[in-house]
Amino acid sequence: MNTKKIARKIAKFVLPRLGEVFFAAIFAAAIGLGPQMMNVDGDLGRHITLGSYIIETGEIPTNDIFSFSKLGDPLTPHEWLADVVLSLAHRVAGLDGVIWLTALVLALSFWLIYKHSLNLSNMSVLALMGGIIGAAAGSMHWLTRPHIFTILLTALWSLELEKVRIGLKKGWVIFPVMMFAWANLHGAFIVGLVIWAAVFLGELLEKQKNWNQLRVLIWIGPSSILASLLNPDGLGI
Repeated sequence: MNTKKIARKIAKFVLPRLGEVFFAAIFAAAIGLGPQMMNVDGDLGRHITLGSYIIETGEIPTNDIFSFSKLGDPLTPHEWLADVVLSLAHRVAGLDGVIWLTALVLALSFWLIYKHSLNLSNMSVLALMGGIIGAAAGSMHWLTRPHIFTILLTALWSLELEKVRIGLKKGWVIFPVMMFAWANLHGAFIVGLVIWAAVFLGELLEKQKNWNQLRVLIWIGPSSILASLLNPDGLGI
């Protein structure tokens, strides 16, 4: 009996968990699709160039500095931080570095969806199906562009909000921090605020309200909205 217990413990330690296998599979799939991810969309060069400009000058341009016909026109730098990250990946390992970064972000995103599903269902196979469906549905957006950070932050934001909703999380500070990063990484940060509003409204309409959780949710909204304004264009974002 003791031998069997020891064997199970060793197997549990040595053998990869289902979530780890899923993460590795998504990462490998994204690496394999690397050339396609780069070539389906032509924006990568602009993002790397703009990121390099920001790194080298220390300035975040709010006017067009590259185009011929629109030179000097107002430019909303809603992806400047993503441009810097992509440029750094390119400096470290060239286009391969950009692919590895994209693969890592995508794998982490869909692993979070898997983990979120597992927390809700406590059924690993069902959670895996949710992760696979999410990955398949989002595969058309597997591109080397800043929106990969919105995929990641949507998953993380939803997971953290669910923890608040069911009472596993008491704090709210992580949400404005995430929103600050999101608003500077990609313009779809508004998605996070919409998700918060839906969760808050749902809890508000519940007959048996948990006022402690509701209080945390109340703080999340305004603090995140204010955090989203901490960007180079302020309200113009």
